Amino acid sequence: MRNRAIGLKAAVGYVGNLGPTDDFCVEFNAAFIIKRMLGSSVSLRASVMMELIRNRNARGPVGAVCSHVCEILNWAEMDDMVCIYDTLVLPKSHVLKDCRVLAEVGNIAEAYGVITQTNYPRHFKILCPTTVTNVMNKNRFPILLAVAQICKSDSHGTERSASSQTPLVDELVAIHHHNNLRHQGSHRLKV
Repeated sequence: MRNRAIGLKAAVGYVGNLGPTDDFCVEFNAAFIIKRMLGSSVSLRASVMMELIRNRNARGPVGAVCSHVCEILNWAEMDDMVCIYDTLVLPKSHVLKDCRVLAEVGNIAEAYGVITQTNYPRHFKILCPTTVTNVMNKNRFPILLAVAQICKSDSHGTERSASSQTPLVDELVAIHHHNNLRHQGSHRLKV
C-alpha cells in the first residue's frame, strides 16, 4: 500500500512528505474496515464522494488527487449497464426490437432513465441508496446482459464457448452480429 501511495504522490507531482514521517499508510486490515464502513453507510459514502467532486477542480495536489479518484470511480459498479449501453444501445442493435426481450428493454430503459435523472450519473451507484440502485439489478435484464457480454467478447476477439446457455441468447447474438455487419457495410458504401 505504501508503494501505491508513493506512486500516486509522484503521479500528481506532489513534492514533500504526506505526513510527519511520510509513513501514513494504513494497515491492510484497517483499509478493509474503512472500505466496508464506506460501503455500508450510504450517507458517509455519498458525503465522501461529494467532497471529491467538489474538490476535483481545486488547485494543487488536493485537486489532482480528487480528480484522479473521481475518474477511477466513474461508472463504479456499473459494468453491466455500461456493457449493455456500449454493445447494444449505442449501435442501435436490432436485438432491442425483438419482442422476446421487450420486458427487459423496458427495464433497462427505466434504469437508464433513473440514472440520467441524477446530478452525477457517473457516480450513481456510489451516491444513491440501494432502494434506488436496485433498478440496476441484473436479474431485471439477464438475457440482454448475456447477449451484450457475448457480443462484447466477440468484438474483442476473446474466445468463448460455441454457444451460450440458452438458444434465445444465441439467436439474439446472431441477430446482433448479422445486423451490425450489414450496418457497418452500409456505412462503408456511403463513405
